[in-house]
Amino acid sequence: MGKHVLSLIVLGSALLALPTSPAQARASGCGPQLEVRKGVASVVWRLCLEDGNWPHGTLTADCRIAAPFWTAVPCSVRGRFEIQRNGNLLVSGPFGAASDPKGRVAVDQIFTFACKGQGTYAFAVKDVLYFSPLLGAVAVPDSYTTLAAC
Repeated sequence: MGKHVLSLIVLGSALLALPTSPAQARASGCGPQLEVRKGVASVVWRLCLEDGNWPHGTLTADCRIAAPFWTAVPCSVRGRFEIQRNGNLLVSGPFGAASDPKGRVAVDQIFTFACKGQGTYAFAVKDVLYFSPLLGAVAVPDSYTTLAAC
């Protein structure tokens, strides 16, 4: 009997966690955290796409150097971005930003977009380079994340 009660509790908990309306659907989508190393330099970054009153993409990154353990270093980033809906380009352009003194880059305002109805939205960054006197230039691969939104 104890196993059956526990199974019903687990099943009930799982059902409560399921979205029951579009308003409860996921409002953000993040890609995996990625890392590129070049010698003793490392850049760890992630892309997210947010829905809601202010739909936008977000790029966060941490610049580090191994000396002798991983230490944060200030850096800057530049590249190109695209936001698409169902494969159709909505907005694109260059971007650039500088990190805080602890090597943390957080960019989102430049990646805002107007919703064009329900669909699959994609946020991509391309030709991205991170720069620092300690890092040199570190190129990261093109990446993207998607979200069913608006």
